[in-house]
Amino acid sequence: ASSAAAMLGVGVFLWRVFARMFTGMEARFDDRLNQMDLRFDDRFRHIDDRFRHIDGRFEQMDRRFDDRFGHMDSQFRQMFASLETRFESLDQKVDGLAADHNSLSRELSEFRGEMRGRLSMLVPPVADDT
Repeated sequence: ASSAAAMLGVGVFLWRVFARMFTGMEARFDDRLNQMDLRFDDRFRHIDDRFRHIDGRFEQMDRRFDDRFGHMDSQFRQMFASLETRFESLDQKVDGLAADHNSLSRELSEFRGEMRGRLSMLVPPVADDT
């Protein structure tokens, strides 16, 4: 019975030793996992910060492009607005010149007819000696 008690005592002692070893190993393992987790968090935080910085630069570039294109669009609109106004003015002048030309052409035609009529009254017709 004493040898069974001794074996039981050794078993309990070994169980306590192994339990302490496992508890220590578990604590070290947990510590290492926590350290790895912190390192990964730091790395991902760093990568996330870099992407935020890159996104910020893209947003800044996008605003600059919008500003420049908006300014260019405004300038083109102003330039074409003045050209359109000038074109409309020239178009009206051309219409006026066409009307003046038609009127002048009609007056010249009437004047020619009147001149021929008066000249024919002054100058007797020439006899044709054929």
